[in-house]
Amino acid sequence: MAALATLMRILHLSFSDTYDGAGRAAYRLHTGLCSHGYDSHMLVQHRHLNDPRVHAAPRGRLQRYLPTYLDHLPLLAYPQRRIFAGWSVGWRMNHIPRLVAAHNPDSIHLHWVGNGYLPIRALAALGRPLVWTLHDMGPFTGGCHYDAGCGRYAQGCGACPQLGSRHPHDLSAWSVQQKRAAWADLPLTLVAPSQWMAACARRSSVLAQYRCEVIPNGLDLRRFCPQPKAQARAALGLPLEGDLLLFGANNSLADPRKGAVLLEAALHHAGAAGHLDHAAAVIFGAEAPARFAGLSTYAMGYINDEERLATLYAAADLFIAPSVQDNFPNTVLEALACGTPVVAFAVGGLPDMIQHQQSGYLAQPGNPSDLANGIAWLLAHREHLAPTARTCDLAATIHQHDKLYQNLSESVPQ
Repeated sequence: MAALATLMRILHLSFSDTYDGAGRAAYRLHTGLCSHGYDSHMLVQHRHLNDPRVHAAPRGRLQRYLPTYLDHLPLLAYPQRRIFAGWSVGWRMNHIPRLVAAHNPDSIHLHWVGNGYLPIRALAALGRPLVWTLHDMGPFTGGCHYDAGCGRYAQGCGACPQLGSRHPHDLSAWSVQQKRAAWADLPLTLVAPSQWMAACARRSSVLAQYRCEVIPNGLDLRRFCPQPKAQARAALGLPLEGDLLLFGANNSLADPRKGAVLLEAALHHAGAAGHLDHAAAVIFGAEAPARFAGLSTYAMGYINDEERLATLYAAADLFIAPSVQDNFPNTVLEALACGTPVVAFAVGGLPDMIQHQQSGYLAQPGNPSDLANGIAWLLAHREHLAPTARTCDLAATIHQHDKLYQNLSESVPQ
């Protein structure tokens, strides 16, 4: 690996370095590549870390936030819109291709580049072999980050339910047409963290023609690993006795895709059945109330420190991921790596991550009663479970990317 790595300069384009799950996954890959000899750099819209290899595209606060505001302006034409999990248009060309050229990379690795960070027409102007990790569905839909199960992206969108539109040639159809035209002949290879996301991309009308490799997000298993539960709880000031049910994600209580409403219903079901008499809820990624679903609640706020986050997973008896649609959530990967079983709906990429009744419980999609069954089952069988994320060791992820980059370098004319 080292002989090739020392020759390759990889530039990662990402909306952020650590603010959200996609940014965090991108940064982990970047640091892993650096440790294996790659000349890896990131170019981001929002920079939070003091890493000299992470470069901020804008320099002022206005320049950081204005692109997102401008990108969303076309949505104002749809007053009946009900956006499920975010929307990116990508209509406004910007200076990113010029900044990319100044870095002179051998290959460019795209991550989550929505909210106006990388416009549709910019990809063809980048002029390098491209790898694109699909952190959500946005690259191949008419703009939605997740389609809420509508499936119209396979035919070209239009009459978009999230826009509240009945018109076949609405903004979503326009976006698909723009992507098809601009991305018809790119030097592009796709990476999907889950089998589900790969299947969606191959079914899409935008990206079906491109090779798609499944490479799960990687994790440093020296940092995310099992710890003594009592020690972890004491370190965080959590009660040493009782069952702690952990739930968390970025904007965990407000984002409908994260499933907080279904979680609340499931906890009421489980509580009514007497399974939560000694339980408390622990919530991170949001400002949590003092009680949630009738349970005493410990609000941990937003956690950016990975050591503290790993300690929190180790302190919990189980982690609940009630997302109604998801790809390959970092939270599930992190919890499993820390030896904490996970209950989740069997949606998206979750079946790739959780072995039913071995490392966790996969509930019927959208069924809070079965999610309650999963919570009860895990609490009753926790001593016999074997949660692990060994197949997602960051070193293995780096090795798979190394093979991919090598293949790209060999395909470029000398």
